[in-house]
Formats: sequence, C-alpha cells, structure tokens
Amino acid sequence: MIQYDTVRTDADLRKILALQAKNLPAQISLAEKQSEGFVTIHHDFELLDATNTPFEHVVARDGAQVVGCTLVRRRKDAEESHYLIPVFQTIDEQI
Repeated sequence: MIQYDTVRTDADLRKILALQAKNLPAQISLAEKQSEGFVTIHHDFELLDATNTPFEHVVARDGAQVVGCTLVRRRKDAEESHYLIPVFQTIDEQI
C-alpha cells in the first residue's frame, strides 16, 4: 500500500536521488517517456537537502521504498536550475 509522508532523513533524500537517476531520459525508453514521463532536473544531495526547508519534500512510499516524490521548489530556487524559470513565468502569467 502506498503511503505519503514528508522527507525526514538523509536516507530519504538519497532514495529520491536514486529514483531520479533511474528516471532520467537517458535511462528509459521512448515508449516509457511518452507513457510515464521522465525526470527533467537531476539534483545533487546538497541542493535537494537545502530545498527541503522550510517546506519539506513529499515522498510516496511502498514499504521502505520511495516510489514517487514531489519536490518543493521556491521562486528563489529558479536561479539554481534554468528549467524552473519558465515554470515560474507561467505561474506569473496565470496570476
């Protein structure tokens, strides 16, 4: 059964990184990209840890395994990843 929680430990962050690495475009087939999607931004531990406060990332767990996540990223984080700039521009246009 899938359960949802927030990131609590460094081990949680490392499990997110492992999940991201498995779902990067170079790691999955075209069919899987089209049907399931893929990870656009590959984080490192330091950035993932730094962006886990003040709002914690959310993980989906199947037992001890992290099977999904939602990462909280704030506007100031866009400077760290150019992929986020159009996301915040789109949000601004909708407000």
